[in-house]
Amino acid sequence: TGTTPPKLTLGKLKEIPIPVPKNPKEQQKIADCLSSLDELIVAHQDKLEALKNHKKGLLQNLFPQEGQTVPNYRFPEFVKDGEWEIKTLNEIAKFRRGSFPQPYGLPEWYDVNGFPFIQVFDVDDNFKLKTNTKSKISKAAAEQSVFIKKGTVIVTIQGSIGRVAITQYDAY
Repeated sequence: TGTTPPKLTLGKLKEIPIPVPKNPKEQQKIADCLSSLDELIVAHQDKLEALKNHKKGLLQNLFPQEGQTVPNYRFPEFVKDGEWEIKTLNEIAKFRRGSFPQPYGLPEWYDVNGFPFIQVFDVDDNFKLKTNTKSKISKAAAEQSVFIKKGTVIVTIQGSIGRVAITQYDAY
């Protein structure tokens, strides 16, 4: 009652009903089952860590290190193809700046049923886009924006914050 936050007192805690098996063997069986699951979880966490380390080692061996022109490891079926080419990032990627139509914030740029517009906020922690973008833009705004095809690697930047994603859907 009133504005005081509710408290869970020792007296109230002692009165909470909890179903408990009558047979101690059933209690032990439940504890053993839960312990077994805990052990399985730890084993999978260890396996996951080992796989991450294996991937890290592969990346170090599959891609040339500074000063090298070829990786430390090549898949045997491709060795006959010769050395790797050296190219700049500019030669293998397309760079486009995709800013919002100006002046920013005009109502005619937005449409709740419009096209997805990707911003830093729309990139999830798994290098993928969230299911829905924060902003949907109108056809007029889309005509002044950069189209991004599904499956494109993008870098979103806003101020000093940047996030990388692979798009799962077409957007702007």
